[in-house]
Amino acid sequence: MRLIIQPDYGKLSKWTAAYIARKIIDFKPGKGRPFVLGLPTGSSPIGAYAELARLHKQGKVSFRHVVTFNMDEYVGIAKDHPQSYRSFMHRQLFDHIDIPAGQINILDGNAKDLEKECEGYEARIEEAGGIHLFLGGVGPDGEPWGPGGVKGGTEEGRRQLRLRGRHACMLADSFFEAGFTVVVDDVVIGSRLAEFRSDLRNRPLLFVMLAPRADVVRQRDAQRAEKQVFDTWGHLDEAMRRETPNAGLWLDSSAMTAEETVDEIVHRSTEAAIA
Repeated sequence: MRLIIQPDYGKLSKWTAAYIARKIIDFKPGKGRPFVLGLPTGSSPIGAYAELARLHKQGKVSFRHVVTFNMDEYVGIAKDHPQSYRSFMHRQLFDHIDIPAGQINILDGNAKDLEKECEGYEARIEEAGGIHLFLGGVGPDGEPWGPGGVKGGTEEGRRQLRLRGRHACMLADSFFEAGFTVVVDDVVIGSRLAEFRSDLRNRPLLFVMLAPRADVVRQRDAQRAEKQVFDTWGHLDEAMRRETPNAGLWLDSSAMTAEETVDEIVHRSTEAAIA
């Protein structure tokens, strides 16, 4: 595995897009031999998608013989709903490149049998020859509250979440030992705080819980340029306040700007110490 650090989001997006484009070009895809690309949604890849569109418009890469598979879709949202992942992908990428519509694969969140839909999706990936390159990221997947915000989740989801937490801590410790000041940004509710405290080797350890009021979170979410998520994850506010130990610095940032929030955290950092 290679770890490549870029100085900012713009350069990271350009590097990522250039890497994807080079992989497609070197593969020399053609009729009957497509390049199969796995893609995510969310705000993180938007810059890379814009750069891929730019490279295509400059004639540097074609998607005519590329087959894509997206990793997820909301359940119960119409395909043409502006907040669906299908709409998101068309706005951010597909409408700006030359990929044929029949080569775009996205899960159907309105399928009558969702399990069967997933099984068929995996079969289509296998029929396409498997994924040649997958653009992914490390994020709070498999939350113990379950897909779509359903409390309980699955045993496999909890296992993956625990594994991801341990890996995040290993990476954080590695950077800390190399001289960096490390910030781990995650969803920490209930027993996850104890897990992080156990998995992180280095000290001191500070914990800050950003806890603005739920109505403020809803308002801020509605102002996001892209997909809104409060209706799916808003219930976690109650779980956070009920199940998470009152340790470290809990900060009600309802009336604060992002800059004011950072200043307050720095000013009160001694209150955040938990180990």
